[in-house]
Amino acid sequence: PLTATTLAAWTLTLSDRVFLEASVPIAEIGEYGANYRLGSVTLVLFATPLVLAWLPVAQRLTPDERRATQRTWIRWYLLIAGAAVAAITAASLFLVPLVFGSSYEGLPDIVFLIACSGLFGGFAILISTPLLVSESTFRLAVVALFSVVFNVTVNFLLIPPFGVRGAAFATALSY
Repeated sequence: PLTATTLAAWTLTLSDRVFLEASVPIAEIGEYGANYRLGSVTLVLFATPLVLAWLPVAQRLTPDERRATQRTWIRWYLLIAGAAVAAITAASLFLVPLVFGSSYEGLPDIVFLIACSGLFGGFAILISTPLLVSESTFRLAVVALFSVVFNVTVNFLLIPPFGVRGAAFATALSY
């Protein structure tokens, strides 16, 4: 499954740029990139540490204990990551120019969608725990390959008519 999950991670991260290059001016891609980076803070600072903390805990628990504990983790994760999404989105108008330079404008709708994708990524890890801790990795590989096909398809459908907003929406849908 490592090959499939790696392919899925790369596709989720980069396929929008490939479609954007064919659909929008390069300056718009730069603006999207700056807002994408700010929005991806939720993935980097919340979802990734969650995975690193949750999976070892989940592996030690019985299935019944895991379900009960999982509900608590989901509530706290959604509360904390949701607050981060709101704060990052609200601050994006001044943070993007501050962090990336005055030639970049904060696009709160893009930041919100990308931040939500990070929130969804962590939530997906929590709800797919049985898949991640099971003995068989076949289903994990199938899910990862499906996510590759889904992401490329929604990028193909949404980016040409909607540009960077279509890319951000496709990213959020894919996660």
